[in-house]
Amino acid sequence: REVTAEVKRAWSDYQAAYARCRLCEGQEATAAQLRQISDVRYEQGDINKLEYTMINTLAADLHNQSEQARDRLSLAGRRFTRVCRSDEPIVPADTTLALISAPISSDVASAFTGYFDSKAQEKSDAVNVEKSKFFPEFSVGYNRQKISPLKGLNSWTVGVQFPLIFFPQKSRVRQARMEAISAEFEAEDSRMRLQQTVDELRARLASAAKTINYYNEAALREAEELRRNAVALYQESETTMTELVQSLNTSRDINNRYIDAVSDYNVAAIELELYTGLK
Repeated sequence: REVTAEVKRAWSDYQAAYARCRLCEGQEATAAQLRQISDVRYEQGDINKLEYTMINTLAADLHNQSEQARDRLSLAGRRFTRVCRSDEPIVPADTTLALISAPISSDVASAFTGYFDSKAQEKSDAVNVEKSKFFPEFSVGYNRQKISPLKGLNSWTVGVQFPLIFFPQKSRVRQARMEAISAEFEAEDSRMRLQQTVDELRARLASAAKTINYYNEAALREAEELRRNAVALYQESETTMTELVQSLNTSRDINNRYIDAVSDYNVAAIELELYTGLK
């Protein structure tokens, strides 16, 4: 279960890195468009040297961000290959930033509860083992020996062992019983903490889903409109350089937060599947 979750986490990270890379490539294309516009406006005398330099600086910064995004994508690809235990590079076929199906159940998987119960049962069985040492122990042995020139020297041994002093064994039984009680408390505490983790993951999923709906219904569309309008207004000399940069940064931040929300949702869904299963 953990290996499957690890692969899915790496796949989700690759999707997010790919989405950020595409976003940076789009911003770089916008910067190239702005650079062409600034060249024309500078030649016409509509902008001064400072604004012209700021546009070139903005374009260089966006290009640097795009390079960093490609490096992170390459790193995510190597991590995905590593967790898949492959000697050859593996690239996910599906790079679409999409939501992973979240499990319906909110109960902790039996694999975890069974493990906790088995640890407690192990300590409980140890109590019975210590109690059994109060009773006599019987042993039977057989030995076949050959000493030349004699052959067929067979022997049987029967032994019985009685405990003479009970106080040390009583102490060991008492200690084993205390360990069994402690193990039961630990098992119950582990079940409660894991159930709390599942409940927290459910809350994270609900919160991330609301955020994603907000972006899908309005914010992403508004961010794209903001970017297009900012470029168009700058081309028509109807906006300042400060307003242009602020608009582009706002549009970029909205898209980045959307990617973060989807990534957070997917990670929570993967963790919830690990602890509960698909049903």
